[in-house]
Amino acid sequence: MKKLKDIFYDYNDVIIAFAILVIAALLIIWRLDVILDYPDKILEKENPPVEAPLVDEDADKDSDKDDDKDSDEDANKDEDKDSDKEPALWVDGKLSKDVKITVSSSATTATEAIQGLVDAGLFDSYSDYQTVCTDMGLNHESVSAGTFTFKAGSTKKDIADAVNWS
Repeated sequence: MKKLKDIFYDYNDVIIAFAILVIAALLIIWRLDVILDYPDKILEKENPPVEAPLVDEDADKDSDKDDDKDSDEDANKDEDKDSDKEPALWVDGKLSKDVKITVSSSATTATEAIQGLVDAGLFDSYSDYQTVCTDMGLNHESVSAGTFTFKAGSTKKDIADAVNWS
């Protein structure tokens, strides 16, 4: 009995380590499909689909008409079409609605981080963001990652101040 006890005592660490490896391997094999799908899910969260901009399909039709045929009726039709569209994002230099945006933490440059704000229409381009930061005395390369909600009535300066940590 003592010999069996000595063998168990000498090899129990190896047996436990082997058992842990077998259990870990079985778990990985069992959930391999979920593990391989994970990077795609992360990319979907970081790059939400951007809605296509509103395009007035009838604008081309109106431009083909002769200038002599434009009348008050055509103007009324255009006004009705415009009222069906979403309101503009910017009205008098202020947001017209709440906007929630995520600034990517995986971006390696400030330009990449601000691209999400540009895509959402909060800035015209990175140089627009840079100009706003320079006017406020902020370092345009100091961009905070995270999810931000900008309330209606916010200005570009408010947005730049919120995403800038300098």
